[in-house]
Amino acid sequence: MAERKPKFSKFGQFEPPTTRIKNIILQYCGDSSTIGMAEIVKELIQNADDARATQVHLILDKRYLPADKVWDEWRGMQGPAFCAYNNAVFTAEDIQAIQKLGVGSKSSDPDKTGQFGIGFNVMYQLTDCPSLLSDGKDLCLFDPHSKYVPGATVTCPGGHINLCEDQEFRKTWKDVMIGYLPGFVQQEGGTVFRFPLRHQYMVSDISQIFYNEDSIKDLEYELRNLEFKSFVHNCLLFTKTISRVGASVIDTDGKLNTLFEIKRKINPGMLKDLKEAYKKTSESMRLVLEGKLSLSEVPKRCVTYKLTTIDDNFSTDWMVNQSFGFHGELEPEDRSFLEEFLCQDVSGKKFSPIAGVAAKLSGPVQGAAFCFLQLPIKTGLSVHINGHFAIHSSRRGLWTNTAFGSWNRILQRYVIVPSYCSLLKTATKATKLGNVALWYNRLLPDCSTATDAFFQEICKRVYLFIRDYDLKVIPITRSMTVSALVAHKLEFHSIAETLFLAGLRNVDVEKMLLVLGHNVCSHPEVSLRLIFAKTPDLQFLSPRATMECLRKSAEPMGLPKLVNQTPFLSPENVKKLLEYCLIQNSEAEKNYQALHGVPLCFTADGHLRIFDTEHPVFVTLEYRGLLPHRPDLFLHPEVAHLFSVRSDTKAYLPVRQLCLEDVSKFVEEDAKYIHEPTWVELMWRFMKNHIGKNTTRLELRPVEHLPLLPTSSGRFYTMAEGKHVFSLARTGKEMAAVLNKLGLPSLDPKQVLSDDVTDHDVETIAKPCVLDASELSDLLEVLAVSWSRNQPSVQFTEEEAETMLHFVNTGLRIIRTSSVFKDPIRRLPIFETIGGYYSSVDGEAVILDESIPLRGVTNSMMRSNCVLLRERKSYLELYRVLGLRKKSTVLVYVDHIFPHFPELPPEIRDAHLLCIRDTVLPMLSTSPMELSQMSQRMFSMELKKLPFIPFEDQLLPASCFYPPELVLLDLLDRHHPLPEQYLDEKWREMLEVAGLKTAISPEEYVQCGLQIASMGDDVEIAREKAQLLLDEIVKNHCSNGILYQISTIPFIPVEKDILNEALYQLCPPLESKDSYISLRGSLIYQSHHKQDILKHGVLTWTSCLTLPSWVKLSREMIHELGVKFIPDVEAVVKHCTMLAEASWEELSDDSLRLMQFIFNCAYDFLSQCCMCFSKSCPECMAVATLRKKEIIILSEGKIKTLPSKLVLNLPDEVDTDTLHPHVYKRPIDMVQHDDLFRRLGAQSIAKADTFAQVLSHLRFECGENTMDLNQRATASTAMYGLFVTLRNDPSQAFMTRPLFLPSDKAVMTLSFELIARDNELVAKKYKDDTYDYLCKLTACNLYRNAKDYVLLLPPEVRPILLSDLVQEDINIDSLCELMESEEGCPYIEKYKNVLGSDNMSDALVALAAVPYNESGPLRDRLEVLQAANVQCFNRMKSQLLVKGKPLEGAKMSEKYCHLQVDPEECFYTLYIKHNHEYPGDANVTFAVADVIKSHLNVEIDSGQVVKLLRCSGDLEQTEDILAGEGATLNAQEDLLDGPTLGTVVPDRKLFAMHPNVRLQPKEYVSYLQTNKSTGQEIMVYARVVNENVEQRIRAVGNMFKEYKIDIGLGYPVAAHALDLYREGRRFPDLLKGQKSSDEQEDDEDTDESDDEDVSRDHVDLSSEIGQTTAILTQLLEETYSDVRWVPLREKMATRLLKTWECSQDDYDATEAETVLRHLQQEIERVERQYAGVVSLYREQEEERRKIELAERGLVDPDPECARRLFAIALRDLPTADVMLETGLTEWCCSLCTEVVRKVLIGTIVNHGLATPEQALAIHSLQPLLAYTMRLQKRPIQLVADVDVFRRTSADYIESFDPSSRRYSRPEVTYTEQVARKIVDVTHRVVTYLAGFNEIDLTSKNDDVVDENMNSEAEVKSS
Repeated sequence: MAERKPKFSKFGQFEPPTTRIKNIILQYCGDSSTIGMAEIVKELIQNADDARATQVHLILDKRYLPADKVWDEWRGMQGPAFCAYNNAVFTAEDIQAIQKLGVGSKSSDPDKTGQFGIGFNVMYQLTDCPSLLSDGKDLCLFDPHSKYVPGATVTCPGGHINLCEDQEFRKTWKDVMIGYLPGFVQQEGGTVFRFPLRHQYMVSDISQIFYNEDSIKDLEYELRNLEFKSFVHNCLLFTKTISRVGASVIDTDGKLNTLFEIKRKINPGMLKDLKEAYKKTSESMRLVLEGKLSLSEVPKRCVTYKLTTIDDNFSTDWMVNQSFGFHGELEPEDRSFLEEFLCQDVSGKKFSPIAGVAAKLSGPVQGAAFCFLQLPIKTGLSVHINGHFAIHSSRRGLWTNTAFGSWNRILQRYVIVPSYCSLLKTATKATKLGNVALWYNRLLPDCSTATDAFFQEICKRVYLFIRDYDLKVIPITRSMTVSALVAHKLEFHSIAETLFLAGLRNVDVEKMLLVLGHNVCSHPEVSLRLIFAKTPDLQFLSPRATMECLRKSAEPMGLPKLVNQTPFLSPENVKKLLEYCLIQNSEAEKNYQALHGVPLCFTADGHLRIFDTEHPVFVTLEYRGLLPHRPDLFLHPEVAHLFSVRSDTKAYLPVRQLCLEDVSKFVEEDAKYIHEPTWVELMWRFMKNHIGKNTTRLELRPVEHLPLLPTSSGRFYTMAEGKHVFSLARTGKEMAAVLNKLGLPSLDPKQVLSDDVTDHDVETIAKPCVLDASELSDLLEVLAVSWSRNQPSVQFTEEEAETMLHFVNTGLRIIRTSSVFKDPIRRLPIFETIGGYYSSVDGEAVILDESIPLRGVTNSMMRSNCVLLRERKSYLELYRVLGLRKKSTVLVYVDHIFPHFPELPPEIRDAHLLCIRDTVLPMLSTSPMELSQMSQRMFSMELKKLPFIPFEDQLLPASCFYPPELVLLDLLDRHHPLPEQYLDEKWREMLEVAGLKTAISPEEYVQCGLQIASMGDDVEIAREKAQLLLDEIVKNHCSNGILYQISTIPFIPVEKDILNEALYQLCPPLESKDSYISLRGSLIYQSHHKQDILKHGVLTWTSCLTLPSWVKLSREMIHELGVKFIPDVEAVVKHCTMLAEASWEELSDDSLRLMQFIFNCAYDFLSQCCMCFSKSCPECMAVATLRKKEIIILSEGKIKTLPSKLVLNLPDEVDTDTLHPHVYKRPIDMVQHDDLFRRLGAQSIAKADTFAQVLSHLRFECGENTMDLNQRATASTAMYGLFVTLRNDPSQAFMTRPLFLPSDKAVMTLSFELIARDNELVAKKYKDDTYDYLCKLTACNLYRNAKDYVLLLPPEVRPILLSDLVQEDINIDSLCELMESEEGCPYIEKYKNVLGSDNMSDALVALAAVPYNESGPLRDRLEVLQAANVQCFNRMKSQLLVKGKPLEGAKMSEKYCHLQVDPEECFYTLYIKHNHEYPGDANVTFAVADVIKSHLNVEIDSGQVVKLLRCSGDLEQTEDILAGEGATLNAQEDLLDGPTLGTVVPDRKLFAMHPNVRLQPKEYVSYLQTNKSTGQEIMVYARVVNENVEQRIRAVGNMFKEYKIDIGLGYPVAAHALDLYREGRRFPDLLKGQKSSDEQEDDEDTDESDDEDVSRDHVDLSSEIGQTTAILTQLLEETYSDVRWVPLREKMATRLLKTWECSQDDYDATEAETVLRHLQQEIERVERQYAGVVSLYREQEEERRKIELAERGLVDPDPECARRLFAIALRDLPTADVMLETGLTEWCCSLCTEVVRKVLIGTIVNHGLATPEQALAIHSLQPLLAYTMRLQKRPIQLVADVDVFRRTSADYIESFDPSSRRYSRPEVTYTEQVARKIVDVTHRVVTYLAGFNEIDLTSKNDDVVDENMNSEAEVKSS
């Protein structure tokens, strides 16, 4: 038996040929819009060249060929065509290869140029159906569209025929064969290509380029274009076999006109060599590919030849070089790459090492790249570059990366570059002197013009090749003499032996070097190209290179010689060369060492010498007079100025300046000229310019024997005699005046002064040789010597004495080193006494401190015989060196001042205190060595005893006072505060030395704390002192014992009101016994970073004392003082427990938000606690106690729940709001607390058990009763979550037992007692009330079949599947007879069409309203239905089987439709009862609709499906049906479905108002509203959106809150809580003890003896009633006592009474009656008690109204006036109607205008916008309308209606009275149509403005308008 295999339909990825070809063309085009004729012709030539053809003929056939003997599809191809012919034939392999799209057939053949299989496809630019005829027998037609060639398909788009085998083809389709040019070309032995041009009547998927007559003319013009011919010329440069290309045009008359024919000519011998090279390279590469030959064995050859391309008009000559093989030694990496690339087929394409270079012999050329044919790539070079390149498939670029790029690089290096160099070498032989610049230099590659890096690299490697192989290709043009004007000789040299030009040229230097025989390339363009190519090791013409060349030529010259006897001929040429050689020397750095050996030394005697370092020459020509007898030592003036030699030039340089050594060397000692004044002046000028500023005696030693120093005696001293001369140059005028009295010898520079030499110059140069009077040592030596013989009597003035003293003071160092100088200085009268005169100090002298006040001191001290000198601080050191002593200040005060200090006058005391502060104490601190330690101690002890601070008429010592910072000492009363005059910081140091108290002792800190603790009610002062005490102990680091004593003292005042007062009332804080707390055991204050709120305090205010915020302690102090830095975990847990157990109902929203913040802080804290989970850990055990506490706070404090009810990650598709209060989702902003929540029992993810437990909670809440609306919503969400989580993770453990699921009656029932309807058709027939059915899963957003979800549950809790319980037995008696006929049954065909229609499927999906993410199963079932086999039958019967047995009492029923499944084949068959018409009988149609519904398992009304069946799948009718079916009609009621919002509540008793309940988002409520038309109150279903947080007045509790609700209007509306009722019984506990009526009947029928009846009397509700009455009493008290709620009093009382109204049938009548009586009594009581609140409210409202009117500029409303105006308007309306009927249209419009005017005025005065007098004075409607714009709730259509009067000009009629009109008859403008429109608008305006002003139009009012209001004629009756 054959193996069975699955059946598959055709499938797979596919790309149409047209798309592929189109992409190939777009890829080939690149940036261009189309492919040009040149590209097309190039591809044709390339294919011919690869086929070994020698000629190509291009033919534009403009004829329209006969179309009689062609097949119909081919007729469009008989028009004009572009043809091509070559003399090669297609082989069988070629025919196979050309059929491949984009796959190169020649890629594996290294002889072929084509590599990518793309070239031939460019012909589709011209045509949609290319064809070819090869060798006259093989006809190939290409048809990518598969519509022109018979038998062409997408997989085989074209056709091929062998004409030798099919002889009839030529005869049958004769006209087709005409297109292949018989008679014009030789078909045998060649190939004809025909490309029929695409015309506008062809529909092409490839290209939208069509060809008409103009386009064909453009093609012909392009073929005739000279640019195109030039392109063809270039195409023949590198072709292998093609040597001739021609082009012709066949006109419409059939005449062939030749356009051009281009031939290629090559020398036959060279052509033979070229072919032989091609052949050998091809054979070698084949052997390489086969592994039989290595790469190094591939033959290398270069062939250079002349090539000429000729046509009828012109010819072009080229020099071409072709290179074969790899030249040079391959690098190892290149060799390994080639072996892998070529031999191992890595690339899949084969290449040959062939390249070439073509140079045009005449005229320039724009170089291009060739791959045997020209590529659209410009190289920027002057030659064409050919190579077997790896090019992009678009043929517009070379590969630069991947393996192809590496091949191009190797081809460039080893083939192209050698070819280029071989061409240059051959070109040198063909170059003449005249064309070297015009032709040869252009051949050299230029990097600067190369277009990209690839061709730049060619340039660089060409020059490297030339350098490495020493090729002589560099042109040199040489002259014979320097004076020659033109070159005489052309030479070629290598790079190594040539100097190249760089920078600016120097033609003279180049010419002279060439004359001397050196090689200089005098062509700048050649040098630049070498430079741009970065050729290494180039030698450039430079000064250094020039000097090297001159050194080589120096010896043959035989120097020294006169210049005219050298090759340079003239000094000018020498100067030019020397200038060039010296240009490298900058001004900043001159170094002429390089001139050594250069024959350019032109001296002053006219001879040319060689520069020599041994015999230097001088450039200082201005000092030639110093050596008048030696001109050969100096350069010639013609060249001397070229040198800039520094004075410090080294002696070994060949050129330098003249120096002192040279003068001393060459000056003759007995020469007479050295005594001449002119020579002396020149010598001083020379010394000035050649001696540095800091001249040394060593520098002057060469000339120390020369008489050069001028003196005041007129005699010139030598430099060696200068020690006897004294210089006054550096002495000031004052000092000079002092020294002049001493008669010292001096230098006189005036005798040698000149224009260049000044006295300063002379002083500077002579300084090392003479004495300096400004030097103290020199002066003192003179004084010591002169005064030893005789001391003159000198008396100095004050200025002279100060000058001398200052001068002496500057030489302290000298005085210290020599004791000889001290005696002369003491004998000078330059020392100032305290008397103010100057004296010498030969005897005893004492220095007195000038800071000491002299009064009381000098008299006693001056009695001794010593000189009292005034203290001069600037000369103290001088006095000390001279041995002058100073009296100690300490001794002065201790001995003379302190004993008599209290007796001194106050001003003297203050002066001495200032002296002690500013002088004595700084001296003691900064100069301790000056005094002995005994003196310092003595001064301090005496100062501490000194009473100098005044206090209460006495002087006290400083030890009796304390500074301001020790203000704490106020508490102890032992010391006095420092007087204000001593608070300045300047006194602080002195006072501390004098004994001021500066610190508090530790014992005093303890005493201060005790004093603060005893302050009692002085909290503010105590806080200030406590803060000071804390600062002191923190700053002074007291001992641990003292800190412990202080921490136990309760001296910290308690800070109250840190938190919200409401929170303190909720949970009072932990308080101390009195108003003070101690530091030890308290918690440090920490503030939150965003709010000024106690961070740690909010965690423990009920369990731990917290320090005030001003207590700032470091971590060390916190530890030492016993303060808690963070609260204890136990304290935080206790605090959270107390907060959670408190009642939050009275908290405001702000307090709730604060509570949320507090718990968030607690979460943060507890998240950092210990996580060891050990039972021995107190922290973990304390945290564990929170598991059973409602500590999870959500929704800004509005929700408080247990941790076990929190789920950290709930799916987004689950509506978590409806799961409250059973499950809550953790908000995203609390994600950081997930670990803590898990620790407390929160669930990480929602599992199936999570939702199952919610369903169990619902069962516990409602028992066996029907769930309310919100419970149903919760059950729906829980069902969705249960099954979705099971579907997502079927393997999860499901532990909930038992499982309760909602039934279709909205009762929570055990799951295994429910029946799941998985077959709706069976469910319709099988109705057994003994079973409870599972709710509709679609109501839970579950859209799959019920069976899919039920099977997800464990077997023991699964509901019973209806399909398992009941089956339907089908019996088909007979099929339709027409089914067996050939035509088939037309009736059933129509059903097939409509069921298989996509419109039908889309409509069913739209009607099902299934979410997109759940629509997958529905569409799968639709596809099954569409693919079902449809059959019709005449008769079919069905019977229900329950558990395999026929249903008792059931009969066989006739069936109209049935869907049967073949389980083996998985194939569906739909049986439909036959009818004569489609869709025929209604029973049949509805049966089909029911089967469709049952199969799809969606809630769609059968009537909707019937409509779709009857519209036969028509798209327009289907859309109309969908538009008409706005809502889905449920065929079966399921109570779990939510109610329709906005519909009336059927039973209002199920809803009650709960005053203290806060409604949650998405909660179902009922909304009580008043019908404006009937005045009746109706209650409709609504759903809460959210709470209105923008409520203006804070509500009392939850009664007066405002909510935004959804009542089905499409937008939320605002509603008071008074109008919102929650579903639920008033006393639900009563229902738990009751049984339903059905249960009671069952109990009576089954067991009458069982009298266990749960009665209401057994339910103890006394406590609940008491709680309810207490809540109502408190609510009434708060509401009636608050003036804000006066407007809502009556409404609230009415709502409460309605809630507790009851009848005798109510289940809680007795209890409700009790509450109602209490409520009525309380309402009466609070109304009497708070009656005054109503009066107060009215007064406030009146005052508010007056203020509002004043602010808005309003007046008091006048409703009576408004009523009368509306009455007049209402009376005039019938008159306007009569005028309209009688034809008085204009007056009718005028009267309507007046009516609208009256009602507008009535509206204005009714709302107080203006007084009646002001309003009646306005006659036009527009100003009146402007008044009404100030009304906020005005009718929105008023503006448009009034604008009708303006547009019709009715607003401007002067009067409706005909006698007052200006015209005799009405205008024709007011037609009947216009008047009728105005009347309608008037009626509408009067109606809604009357309603807006609450004016009743039904009552008749015939009152006459008051005369004051009726004074105008406008309101007269018509």
